[in-house]
Amino acid sequence: MSKGCLYSYELMFRGYLLFACERGYGAWSAVAINTAIYSLVHVPKRMTEGVGAIFLGIILCLLTLYTRTLWVALLVHLVLALSTEWFALRFHPTIRVER
Repeated sequence: MSKGCLYSYELMFRGYLLFACERGYGAWSAVAINTAIYSLVHVPKRMTEGVGAIFLGIILCLLTLYTRTLWVALLVHLVLALSTEWFALRFHPTIRVER
């Protein structure tokens, strides 16, 4: 997933959806709604990713509400995406990364 795509993802989930739900339903309901949709979007990749997205979704929502900015959630999401890609490449049995 590219950096631009991650920004769009965070803008949609933690920007528009989270803050709109917070204004309409309160912070905890906004976190629940956002996390539910966020985890469901991840289920088609793998069920374990959908379950993991519940925990990350809650953390990202709380960080976003606390800081009132998308940058922290974007940075966390970016680090997670890059580290997952790097570890997958590093430990894949048939892929060799040249240095």
